[in-house]
Amino acid sequence: MLAERGYDLQALGQAASIFEGWVTLTAIRNEDDAERWLLHSDESTSFGRIRPLTQQALQYILGEVQEADKLYGIYRQLCMAKHLNPILERTRGHEIQEGTIEFLPGPDTRPLAINHSWFALERGARLASFAIIAFIHNDPALLSSDLKAKIEEQQVRLNALQTLSVQRWPESYPPEA
Repeated sequence: MLAERGYDLQALGQAASIFEGWVTLTAIRNEDDAERWLLHSDESTSFGRIRPLTQQALQYILGEVQEADKLYGIYRQLCMAKHLNPILERTRGHEIQEGTIEFLPGPDTRPLAINHSWFALERGARLASFAIIAFIHNDPALLSSDLKAKIEEQQVRLNALQTLSVQRWPESYPPEA
């Protein structure tokens, strides 16, 4: 809804939160992990650092961590909007025309905003699918043949969306995104 209404930076922030949710939920695999999560009491830090949680999530689901740096790089791209990174912010919220600066509050539907929105939606959907896979990995009994077919169909659609995204905005995607 944020992307659709022209709030691309907010959509990017939400996609980063989906990533954080996925790796955190994947780290909670048993009663001891759940108790550590429940007893976490430091308001100034998260339950875990995202890079190690990303590695743990991939180790748990795939049995390897080769893709962790690539996924963490995507997370960093998403977080640029969350943390007011000046690299991203310099391109937003204003236009300079004939030596005059004009600030642009509210929805943004310029091409760069559409790029950001598309990236947020494509990556957010992919990350949400990772969370579903993590839940099923925790309880394989949930994976009926019907659900397996739906997940496979979803992966095909996500791959097609990613292909279109990379073709349209290659600069937004690291090599072999």
